[in-house]
Amino acid sequence: MITKKDRLYVYDAKMKLVRTMSSGELYKTLLRTATTYLLCLVVVAQLIYHYSATMEYKNVERRMSDVLSQNELLRDSLSMKNLEESILLLSGEYVLSRDTKLPVHPDSIYVVADRAGAYYPEVIVAQAILESGCGTSNLAKSANNLLGMTKVNESGRHRTTTQLPGRSRNSFGVYHNWQLSILDRVLWERSVFKRKPRSREEYIRKMSNIYCKGNMEYVPNIHQLLNGKLKHLSK
Repeated sequence: MITKKDRLYVYDAKMKLVRTMSSGELYKTLLRTATTYLLCLVVVAQLIYHYSATMEYKNVERRMSDVLSQNELLRDSLSMKNLEESILLLSGEYVLSRDTKLPVHPDSIYVVADRAGAYYPEVIVAQAILESGCGTSNLAKSANNLLGMTKVNESGRHRTTTQLPGRSRNSFGVYHNWQLSILDRVLWERSVFKRKPRSREEYIRKMSNIYCKGNMEYVPNIHQLLNGKLKHLSK
């Protein structure tokens, strides 16, 4: 488009010449150009709006996910704290108990584990049979340790324990009586499992991978006890 004083000239491709543009043509051209720009602005604005809305939704979704995760962690932490306080109260009760003779009947072990909130108390009973013969092993007799619980590290960060401080038997924990060794086993499982496993089988599998890694006979022996001698304890 060429301007000369008050006249507008435009190249006509069909006629292949430069001619004067009428005011009507100028109006239509300007209107068409303005409409095009306006439509482009609307499209860009919509894209920006949808992008911003999408990003805001994702941010809100992410923040909600973070809040839910924090709430879940807080709930688990409070649950663990309440359990620890409950077990510490039980430990005070059992410290005063006179029923501390060894060996121990499996049903008595079950009662203590169940009161302490064990996920599967019958599994702890089976372990007590395998680890100490319900209190007949040398470790059980010398340290009241029915479950082969190793000494908890007292330096730095460590889990809550009912073990006697400053005492051990060949790297194993020492307890005031056998009941406190059962309570400590429950504290251990809660430090390992943040929430109850979906099944007893899952619990046994994960527990054995930590508790007795490499012992291929451990899990079959537990199942044999649960399906036989301890079948009456299974819920």
